[in-house]
Amino acid sequence: MTSNSKMAFIIAAVLFISSCFNVSYNFKGFTIPPEVETISIQYFNNTSDYAPASLSQDFTQELRDRFQRETNLILTDGVGDIDFSGEIVDFKSRVTTTEADEFAAGRQNFIIGINVRYTSYIDPEQDFESKFTQSREVDGDMTLADAYEQHGEELLGLIIDDIFNKAFANW
Repeated sequence: MTSNSKMAFIIAAVLFISSCFNVSYNFKGFTIPPEVETISIQYFNNTSDYAPASLSQDFTQELRDRFQRETNLILTDGVGDIDFSGEIVDFKSRVTTTEADEFAAGRQNFIIGINVRYTSYIDPEQDFESKFTQSREVDGDMTLADAYEQHGEELLGLIIDDIFNKAFANW
């Protein structure tokens, strides 16, 4: 047997043996058990004041896209093995203050907060409901619409990272 034939045989044997075991898969430091095959992500309604009409769709679609890009889970319209639902509860700005509680010159925090309910039909002990919030300091004269235009995609991405961490860090 040539060395190439031996190597091919070893690789085939390792692949065959590994396929016989129940192995979870991992993406970006998160582990999803192999028995979790489907995911459902409900539409996240906006209950906050002043948010753009597109925020619910933007967040829901980005969460769905992220799962489709970074996992092998099948996105289903019904109820999956794991289900995400919730609502957008904060879309606001708050004047930035210093430690002495004086107004910082012309600065404010732009804040997005999303309440998330995670339901695992595989392991109900993992279920949770949590509020995920991210913010960015912006100029004091920036409107909420401008702040969303400039920082919305980044903040939604950070919130989705936090959701992944909470949902899959304990498996």
